[in-house]
Amino acid sequence: MDEQAVLTDACQVTVAWLTRVLKEKGALVKGRVGNVTAEPMPSTNSRMARLHLSYEKGTEGDLPASLMLKIVLTEPGEFGPSEVDYYTRDYVDLPDAPILTCYHAAYSAGQHAYHLLLEDLTTTHRANWETTPTPAYGRSLAEALAILHAHWWKKVFAPAAQIERYMAEVRPGFEPLLAYTKGDIPAAWIEALHRIMSEHPAAMHARLAQGDHLTLVHGDPNPGNILTPIAGNGRLYLVDRQPFDWSFTEWLGVSDLAYLMALRWEPELRQQLEMEVLRHYHAVLRRRGATGYSWEQLLYDYKLSVMQMVYVPIDWCVTDGDRERMKWLWSAQLERVMTAVFELDCMGLLVG
Repeated sequence: MDEQAVLTDACQVTVAWLTRVLKEKGALVKGRVGNVTAEPMPSTNSRMARLHLSYEKGTEGDLPASLMLKIVLTEPGEFGPSEVDYYTRDYVDLPDAPILTCYHAAYSAGQHAYHLLLEDLTTTHRANWETTPTPAYGRSLAEALAILHAHWWKKVFAPAAQIERYMAEVRPGFEPLLAYTKGDIPAAWIEALHRIMSEHPAAMHARLAQGDHLTLVHGDPNPGNILTPIAGNGRLYLVDRQPFDWSFTEWLGVSDLAYLMALRWEPELRQQLEMEVLRHYHAVLRRRGATGYSWEQLLYDYKLSVMQMVYVPIDWCVTDGDRERMKWLWSAQLERVMTAVFELDCMGLLVG
C-alpha cells in the first residue's frame, strides 16, 4: 500500500504499514508491530475505528497500545483538507497546542476523502455532551481557544468573498424558519431577525475591512468536539475541525466563543460565566502576544459574532428534511441566541 494513499477502510491497515508509520513518527525506534485489530467506533460524519496494537518481543520506543483511525469520505465540496491541515500543518510548531498527536494523515481531492491516525484518549478523556459548564471548564476552553487563536493572530487574510459564500448558503433558510416558527416567537425577535439578515452582513464586511485581529477559527467547538479528562485535572483537547466549503475559516477568534456560549449554553449559565470566560480569553491572548487587542474591541467582536450565530438555526431550515428532523436542535439554538442578542444589546451595533 502506498503510504500516501487515503485509507477507505480499517481493514487496509497492516502491520507493515503501521511499523513504517510509527518509525517515521519516531514512536518506534527498534523492532516492529506484531499484530493489529480494528474495533469499529460510532461516528456521525466519518468511519472511526480503534486500532489495538501489539509488538514483537524486543521492540523499543514510545509504543502506543492503541490508536484512533478516522476515515472521512465526502461529497464534492463538503469537507476539504482543513482537518488534515489542523493536525499536520497549522499547529505543528506550537508545542502546547490543545490537539491530538497525529501519527499519519493523507488527503485526496480526487477521492474527496482523507484519513487521520490519531492518539487514542478513549480511556482517559470524554466528550462533553453531558457536562454542565463551570467556571473552571469555561476558563479551560477559553485558554485552549486563545492558544490556537494567538498562534495565527494577524497572520491570515480573510477574503470578503467568504462572507458572500456563507450568506448564499444561509439566506434560503430564512423565510422557511419564519414560516415554521410563526406564532411561536415574539414579534420583537422577528423584527430583529429581519434587521440582522439585512444589516449584519454589511457590519461583517466593515469589520473585515479593518484587516486586524483575525485568526484561524475552529468553527465548531460543540461539546462533542471538546475532550476533557474523565477524572481529575488534566489537559483539554479540541478535535474535529471540519468546515464546509462555505464556512468561515479565517475570522474573529471570539466567534468560536460565541458559538460555544450563545448557541450551546443555556441562558442562565451563559449569564453567569460569559464575562469571566471572555476576560480569561482576553488575558491569555494578550499574554501570548495579542497586545493590541483591547477589551472594548473584543466585546464589539463578541457581540457581532453573537448575531452571526443566528445563521446556524437558519441554515438548519434550508432543506425540508433538516428543518423537520432537527427542529429539536435549531429551535433551542434560536431561543438561546436571540436571548443573548437582546441581553447584550447586540442590535446596537447595526447602523440601519
